[in-house]
Amino acid sequence: LSQTHSSESMGIAAAMATCKFYLKNNVETHIANIGSLLKNRVNAVLENSFLSSKIRLGGLNQNPTWLTTLEDDVDNLRLRSWLIKKMMDEKILVSWFTITHCHTSRHIKLTCNALQKIIESSQESDYISIPVDQLPQPVFRKFQHWRSSYSENH
Repeated sequence: LSQTHSSESMGIAAAMATCKFYLKNNVETHIANIGSLLKNRVNAVLENSFLSSKIRLGGLNQNPTWLTTLEDDVDNLRLRSWLIKKMMDEKILVSWFTITHCHTSRHIKLTCNALQKIIESSQESDYISIPVDQLPQPVFRKFQHWRSSYSENH
């Protein structure tokens, strides 16, 4: 706590209200369940597509993430960037997933429908053909281990 605002109880009251809401509405379980359902359904959509061996939704149920499996870091970045862009074109912003209490099976259905549409209208060459200079550049370059794999020499 800061001495500057120590007499203000608004932050403490907000934290207490949030904790009460979490307990009353079993928020942790809801988030874990929705995240698990999202991972299972997204991976089912990917299963029989050209993407099946290249990318999947993994990580914690509460915060799933795209996991790419290609050998080359540049190709992983190409695939991930392409998929995120295509999902944004479908009005789904998912560079990563942060599940909240507000998310429902309806949101999972929207996400999976968008992914299915992308898969049906795409092919592997769509992401492979992205030039290196059009890929996102790291913000904190010295902390990006894959940066050296596609340096300015390419």
